[in-house]
Amino acid sequence: MWSVGEKVDKKQFRERYEEIHSDKKGLHMIGRGAYGRVLSAVTKNGGQKVAMKVVSPNQMSAQALSREVEVLRRVRGHDHVIHLLEVLEFNGSWYLVTELCEGGDLLDRLIANGPYDEVTCAAVLYNAASALDHVHRCGFVHFDVKPENLVFVSPGGTRHDANASDVRLIDFGMAKDLVSIEKAGGTLLRSSSSVVEQMKTNPNIQPPRVGTIAYWAPEQIVAGNATSDPGRREELLKSDPRACDAWALGVVMYIMLFGCHCVQHPEHEGEVRHPRRPGRSLLRRAGRSPQAPRARSSQTDQA
Repeated sequence: MWSVGEKVDKKQFRERYEEIHSDKKGLHMIGRGAYGRVLSAVTKNGGQKVAMKVVSPNQMSAQALSREVEVLRRVRGHDHVIHLLEVLEFNGSWYLVTELCEGGDLLDRLIANGPYDEVTCAAVLYNAASALDHVHRCGFVHFDVKPENLVFVSPGGTRHDANASDVRLIDFGMAKDLVSIEKAGGTLLRSSSSVVEQMKTNPNIQPPRVGTIAYWAPEQIVAGNATSDPGRREELLKSDPRACDAWALGVVMYIMLFGCHCVQHPEHEGEVRHPRRPGRSLLRRAGRSPQAPRARSSQTDQA
C-alpha cells in the first residue's frame, strides 16, 4: 500500500486553507491537465497563495504519484525549482500543494512579447540551468525540459523587468533517478530494467522514450533505431542521461532567441516557417495564436 500524503477531513482542510471561489464548491480552478486539475487557495496561517494539483486515483496510481512526490521532496530548497509545500489526501483525491506562480510560462511570454534579447535570455537560462544542476546533484534527471515547464513567479515582460528571470522548473512526472538508471545497466531511456535485459539479447526490442519529441537529444531520437547495431546499442546504454536535459535547455535557448525550433521534426514537415514571422511553426504546434494569445495559468502543466 502506497501512502502519498497526510489524510485530512473537511474540517482539517478548511483550518489550513481559505477557499477562493469554487469550481463547484470552494476552490478556484486555474488549470487542467492530463492527470487532474489545478486549484488556487490561500493559507489561513500567513495568507500565502498556493496552487493545488488535484489527482484522482482514477487518473494516476498511488505508486506513480508517490514517485513524483518523492522527487519533488528531494529537489526542493532551490530558488528556481517549484516549491512543494505538502501533500494531502482529502475527499478521495490527492492534493499536491505548491507555491503559486502567476506569471505564466515561457511560451506564454514568447507569444505575448516575441523573442528575447540576449541579456534577458541569458538571465532566464542561468536560473533554469542552476535549477537543473540542482536536480542533477540531487540524483535525478528531469527528462521534460521545455518552455511550458518553465514558469514565472510574477507577471512581467521579457525586457528590462525585475521579474523577467524569476523562473521555476516544474512538472517532474517524467523524472528518473540516476541510481536506478545505473542499476539498470546505465540505460538512458528505459522505464524498467526488464526492458534493458531484453534489449541486450533481442535487437528488435524498441525502448520506450520519455519527454517531448521536439526537445529530444540525438541519443533519444536514434535509440529505437540503433538497437540492431550491438556497438551503438551498448554506447546508448552507457550514455549520461543528464545530457538530455542539457540538450533540451539548448533547444529552449534557441526558441527564446529566434521564436522557432532549431530543427524540424518529420511529423511537422508540412509546416513552413516564414522568415519574417519566427515562431509561427512553434505556436501552431502549441495550438496558440500569435495574434491572439490565450491567457493561461502557469500551473496548468503541473496537472
